[in-house]
Amino acid sequence: MVRSEPLVSILIPAYNCRPWIARAVGSALAQSWKRCEVVVVDDCSTDDTDKELKQFEGSIRVERSLTNGGQNRTRNRLTELSNGEWLVYLDADDELHPDSVEQKLKFAAEADAIYGSTKLATYDGEREVQAHELAARDYDDLWCAFFAWKFPNTSAFCFRREAVLAADGWNDGIKNCTDYDLYFRLLHKGYRFKAAPGAWSTYRQWSSTQAVNEDPLRKMTTRLELMFEAAVQLKVTGEMTATRSHEFFDAALGVLRTIYPLAPSLAIRQHEALLSLCPECRPSRELFPARYRFVYETVGFSSAERIAGLMR
Repeated sequence: MVRSEPLVSILIPAYNCRPWIARAVGSALAQSWKRCEVVVVDDCSTDDTDKELKQFEGSIRVERSLTNGGQNRTRNRLTELSNGEWLVYLDADDELHPDSVEQKLKFAAEADAIYGSTKLATYDGEREVQAHELAARDYDDLWCAFFAWKFPNTSAFCFRREAVLAADGWNDGIKNCTDYDLYFRLLHKGYRFKAAPGAWSTYRQWSSTQAVNEDPLRKMTTRLELMFEAAVQLKVTGEMTATRSHEFFDAALGVLRTIYPLAPSLAIRQHEALLSLCPECRPSRELFPARYRFVYETVGFSSAERIAGLMR
C-alpha cells in the first residue's frame, strides 16, 4: 500500500494585521503541495482583521480568541486545532512563495525542522522600499549556527508535529526571540535541522509595533539568556567543544556590545559571567576590529566600550 502524502497545517496567528492578512492566507492557499490545511486564530484584533478573513470562508478554518493571549499562546492554540503531520507557523504579515511547502518536504525523510530561504522586505506603509535575500544553507555544527543566530524566522520553517509537541510547544512566557527559544529546545532534544534552499518565504518589516522592533534591551537580554542557557547545558553534557565555545563567546560579546549603551552595568555583569564560562576565549579577529581587540585586551571590556562610544 502506497503511503499518502503527509498533511501540512499552515497555522496563522493574527493580531491587527489587516493590511497583510489576506496576502498571508492567499499565499498559504496557493501552495503547490495539495495536502494543506490553513487555520487562523484571530487573537482579538481591533483593526478589521476579521473582516478581511471573511473572503476566505469555506477555504480555511478561523477561530477568534475571547481574550488577547499573545503570539505564542495563539501558536499553541493553533497546534491544538491542527491535524497535520507537519506544521508551518506563518506570521500574519509574512508570505509563502507558491512551492515553499513542496520544496521543504523534499527533505522530510531526513529532518524534523526544515528551513527555507528568506526575502527580507522593509515596507513604508504598504510600499516595499528595500529588500534583500538570504539563501538557506546547511551548517556543519548546528549549535555554532544557533549561537551566531544563523537560522531564519519562524515563517521560513516547517516542523514535524511530534518534534514540536516533544519540545513542549511555544513558550508564552517570553515576548522576544520566541523562534530561537523553540529552536534551542528542539536542538537540545536532538532533532534534525535541514536547509531547503529552494523554499522561499517573505519576512516583512512594516511597523515599529512588531515584536522585532519593540524594546531593544529586552530583545537583546532575552537573546543573551537563551545563548547562556544553551552554553551551560552543553558544558554540563560535555558537548561544549572549543569551536562552539569560541562561537558562543564571539556571539555573546557582540550582544553585550549592543546592550552596553542601553544598560552598562548589566553588560559588565554579564561580561564577567561570559569570562567565567569561557575563560580561554578572546574576541576573534574575524569579527572584531584590531583596534577594539587591542583596547579590550589592554584595559578590559568596559573601558573598550567607553572608548568605542566616544569614537562613534
